[in-house]
Amino acid sequence: MKFISIATSLALVSAQVYALFDSDTVEKLTSDNFVEKVDEDTDNAWVITFYADWCPYCKTFDTEFDLASKDSKLADKKIKFGSVDVMANRDLTSKYGIKRSPTVKLFGTDKAAPTDYLGHRKQDDLVTHCDEFCTENKFVQPVEVKEEKKENEYEYSIDPIVTQIAALNDARIIETQTE
Repeated sequence: MKFISIATSLALVSAQVYALFDSDTVEKLTSDNFVEKVDEDTDNAWVITFYADWCPYCKTFDTEFDLASKDSKLADKKIKFGSVDVMANRDLTSKYGIKRSPTVKLFGTDKAAPTDYLGHRKQDDLVTHCDEFCTENKFVQPVEVKEEKKENEYEYSIDPIVTQIAALNDARIIETQTE
């Protein structure tokens, strides 16, 4: 029986580890997909956390990072959120000089030279920083300007009006010819 409870405990721990930084708004990045997803993405900025699944600070930051990725203050920003497991992607860890977890980097126009996020590991602080970063680096969605109709202003579709006038005119011509 003791073996079963140990196995069950290990399964629960591994399930918790597997779920770290795994949501519908945070992209799992690996050595295999990093270039395609991040480096070749010229339209979006990326905020990426480099984490270790055994790190207690990463476990705490997981919720804050996920909430930041869904924050409505970033709705008009061209930014994506990603996560890199430092243990499984040591080449990326080395390439970006990751010394501790969680490390957060922002990848802007020059994807080869990301900037470090040094603020608090809290949703509001991260969102504020990402908002400023996107605005400064022009990763902002164009705003659609809707023109309001003025009172007494009408829209006409000219083709049906011309067709109707032509039909009435043809009917009058036929009527005068038959009289």
